[in-house]
Amino acid sequence: RLQELRNQGNPIRRGLQNREVAVLPLSLVYAPIPESLMRRPLYAASFITRIADMQRLMQQTGNYVLLPYYHVVSDSPLAHIRHLYLYRNIDTFCRDLDFLQVHYRPISWHEIATANANREPSFCLTFDDGLREIYTTIAPILRKRNIPAVFFLNSGCVDNKHLFYRYKVSLLIEEGLRRHKSSQWVQDMLGITYFQQDRIDLVAQEFGVDFETFLQNEQPYMTRHQIQELLDMGFEIGGHSIDHPHYAALTDAEQMRQTTECMSTLRQMFHPSHNLFAYPFGQESLGESALQTLQQGMDCVFGTKNFEPATPPLYNRVWMEGTTFSGEQVVRGEYLRTLIKQHIR
Repeated sequence: RLQELRNQGNPIRRGLQNREVAVLPLSLVYAPIPESLMRRPLYAASFITRIADMQRLMQQTGNYVLLPYYHVVSDSPLAHIRHLYLYRNIDTFCRDLDFLQVHYRPISWHEIATANANREPSFCLTFDDGLREIYTTIAPILRKRNIPAVFFLNSGCVDNKHLFYRYKVSLLIEEGLRRHKSSQWVQDMLGITYFQQDRIDLVAQEFGVDFETFLQNEQPYMTRHQIQELLDMGFEIGGHSIDHPHYAALTDAEQMRQTTECMSTLRQMFHPSHNLFAYPFGQESLGESALQTLQQGMDCVFGTKNFEPATPPLYNRVWMEGTTFSGEQVVRGEYLRTLIKQHIR
């Protein structure tokens, strides 16, 4: 059984056997990118929670409202993402939704507090980065199922005016692997930070990779017109900073600028009825004082600490990507994490 669990935890083996993901990143073959030390064993061991039905897990943990989040869903190999994390293909995403709809009721963000208070099993879907597949693939699926969602946008990337630095890194890794670069080179590229983007430009110049041409030809982000169509369909949008930095690495002034300018730009473009925001890379390492300052005037703010309790308007989400485990295994694994923490405390 232990060997079976090891195989389940191996993204290459499970990806090839079960075809649960859209595509295996070449960088996984050259230099495996491990999941978090807690995440993989938790999800592999999630079968333990099958002795209890989902309602019992909700009762034991007190977590009745689930906030799953994704970035992209695609059956195609996306060069700007595939070397960063594993993403869902359409079939796996739909199976995730099947599981969610069996055990939870889909709700909008403004119903979260009420659902929490009433202990009503509910889920609220969100998607980060404003990628094109939200419009072409995700929204049509959600409309057929009558599932609401919030799409969080980097204001500087709308209309494909800028490319997130991590997406640039993935594109360069794609080209580097064609040039037979080493696994260490791949790891070094993946370690480039927001403040080291000059390194990205130097490698791009060496490889002859033109990010502006990629933006124009591939259109990885949604256009203003597409976003407005989503709003007209009843979906909602929120801010996700200007260009997706790590907030913990920014000065207080730059954190505020990234937040306020992003929200101001989105208000000018789309006139949303509410102020919604999701921290890029989550709210890790941000102190309580910084969180309170950034969240002033916000109707709802989303973090990435799974089922960790938070003070409204902040709510924590569960990342459903970056793994070959099913949506059910991810959710059960997070309930298991919560039970373990409760036992330790």
